[in-house]
Amino acid sequence: MSKIPTAKLILTGKETYDSEYPTVSKYDALEAMIEFAKLHVEAQQEAILKVLENRGEHNNIDKNIIINSYPLNLIK
Repeated sequence: MSKIPTAKLILTGKETYDSEYPTVSKYDALEAMIEFAKLHVEAQQEAILKVLENRGEHNNIDKNIIINSYPLNLIK
């Protein structure tokens, strides 16, 4: 599993973020929270698939069930 960026790293990467004036717009904050949540859902799905693969159970499970268990479009 690749290293997931922190919420702070995502937020400070926004074009409108200025470290000299660290107030954050509502839009940037919401956008960063959504991006952060999606990254964590994807990482969890990858971790589950990896555990199943390591156990030799990956052939018994429909991977789409795990991938679609929490659709990213529900993160708003």
